[in-house]
Amino acid sequence: MPASPNIQSSTTWAIRNPTKDVQPTNSRARKVLTTAEKVTRDARRKVLQSNSEAFRDDVLLFQQDREAKIQDLAKKHCKTAKGVRTVLTSATHYKQPRAPTLQNALVHHKTEEVNSGMLNQCCPLPVSLAFPRAQSR
Repeated sequence: MPASPNIQSSTTWAIRNPTKDVQPTNSRARKVLTTAEKVTRDARRKVLQSNSEAFRDDVLLFQQDREAKIQDLAKKHCKTAKGVRTVLTSATHYKQPRAPTLQNALVHHKTEEVNSGMLNQCCPLPVSLAFPRAQSR
């Protein structure tokens, strides 16, 4: 078996096993199940499947009942169904806004205006020396 010049430098397995051509695969043998284990597995699968179907049916029934109640509530209070859904899902209805508001912008502008001369009064150094990072930004 002629070895190529770069095979010894590229893999350590080739150095440790010079007589073998290919590294063997690392496959695990499948566990052979007994008949009792197969029956138990199938029974468990059927139970889980029936539980899943029962849950899915109950969720569908709940959704249909909920939609009917939303329609009744909307009709009773002269609202749209979309408006009732918005109020019912309060997690998205009462979310805090993260955008700047007009009030915050006005307060920020006023503080900049009032405090514009205070930096030079309290700090004996010029602004460029007191805050050297300001120029790099």
